[in-house]
Amino acid sequence: MRQLKSKIFIVTIFIVVGILFFYKTKPKTNDADVQTAEKSAAVSPLKNNFNSALNKAAVSGDNTTASIPIDEVQNMNEAAFKNWIHEESKTLNSTHVNTDQKAIQMRALAQNLTAAQNVTLKEMGWSSTSTMNDKILSVYLLTLRQNDDVISSFEQTAKKGLTDNGPVTVHSEAEIKRVQELSLKYMVIDELARRAKSNAAALASLRALVSDAEAPEIRNYAQRKLKEIGL
Repeated sequence: MRQLKSKIFIVTIFIVVGILFFYKTKPKTNDADVQTAEKSAAVSPLKNNFNSALNKAAVSGDNTTASIPIDEVQNMNEAAFKNWIHEESKTLNSTHVNTDQKAIQMRALAQNLTAAQNVTLKEMGWSSTSTMNDKILSVYLLTLRQNDDVISSFEQTAKKGLTDNGPVTVHSEAEIKRVQELSLKYMVIDELARRAKSNAAALASLRALVSDAEAPEIRNYAQRKLKEIGL
């Protein structure tokens, strides 16, 4: 449950920050400094609002996932599975979701998806045509998989340079997309850091990102996570 709340909270922060960037009228000269300052300013009020929504959700029922047994999701063809992800991802913004129940359901589901469905999650998670909610849910489900085979995938994903969406200037769509893409990469780095405490492969991947990731934001974030876990 804590992972679900934490990861959705982190990604939500980045999305809101992206919107703040878009409407900010004062010119900025350093994108990295802008992101750091604005994220810091946005965290406190957003955290209160988000926690309030979670508290309301705790007393609400949610049968969105429970109404579809795992074996039925497993048996979905690619088109049906993509549609399920799209519809299910809408609950990320809902205040009528029992997060305890949802976390249990998603963790169980992630362990039982087919190999083809995991490929679909990777495609949806990093596709330029997927909605942001689709990306969040797809990447989140991948982080829930306990298999070590996802570790290399996380490293390679985070290591790649950020998508070129044009000049990253204040008010631009490219700037918002950059922040959103970073938030997803941070999500997989968080998972690598969590596993690194007891998994040598995850630790090696995290260390590799410190030196090999193309984006400086990713190198810095990986370094910070290493320091946080004391490795």
